[in-house]
Amino acid sequence: MNTEKENRPSLRPAIGEEDFASFREKGLYYVDKTVCLNYLFEWVHRPMLLRPRRFGKTLMLSTIRHFLELSYEKPGDTSRQQELFRGLRVMEDSEFCEKHMGQHPVLSLSFRDVDGLTFDEAYGSLAGKISDLVKDFLWLDGPELSKYERDPLQRLADREYMGTSDARGYAGFSLSFLSRLLVERFGESHRTVILVDDFDVPLRNAAAHGYYRQMCTFLGGMFGRVVKTNSDIEKVILAGCLMNTDGEFLEGINNMEDDTVMTQSRSLSAAFGFT
Repeated sequence: MNTEKENRPSLRPAIGEEDFASFREKGLYYVDKTVCLNYLFEWVHRPMLLRPRRFGKTLMLSTIRHFLELSYEKPGDTSRQQELFRGLRVMEDSEFCEKHMGQHPVLSLSFRDVDGLTFDEAYGSLAGKISDLVKDFLWLDGPELSKYERDPLQRLADREYMGTSDARGYAGFSLSFLSRLLVERFGESHRTVILVDDFDVPLRNAAAHGYYRQMCTFLGGMFGRVVKTNSDIEKVILAGCLMNTDGEFLEGINNMEDDTVMTQSRSLSAAFGFT
């Protein structure tokens, strides 16, 4: 039996593959960018990763999520990460791995297909994304929650209700609210990480259909709650292209540090694409 051949990475093209775990589990060729995780996580306070399409933003966010995400059933168990990241560069940094690998709840969202001819339609699409995320955390509900925590949690998980205009206030504080519940459950040493892919898609679509100001106000308020001073959150990372905006949205979340292909100082360019 030729075990060396069996363990060799597959020559199959990973067309459309964007999940880090799939690359590793299927034996696909993976260009190791994990050496960038330390810098991205510890040196950049609130990174906004701006790259053209097909530049590997989604794969990088997936890599971050798989590295950081806490085992909710067995906090402290990093066996999943040990398997996925075996042999990769990040594992050489034992201090960073001990501090962050498998130590953080992760809230991960993609706004890739959020669209609508009107703000109400687009908001309904976006609210559905939020509701689906919250459903994954309904296990937080329990006797230790107060009525004032349980009721919002249940409302946020109700997709039909969240699509109504009455629910916009709940949607706006959804990420900060979930982060607080997670810290209450797991403690300050396991603060939440928020990852939002294609965060700019609703803004670009809104600009095309004439309701940019409304979408800018909504998203600016939602992200503003998590990127400004928030002791429940360890890191917020936004990724997108960010076209067709006039700067108003960026002013609303001015704690973010944008990193583009043109960034000169300590750029994250090596984390994306082939360099």
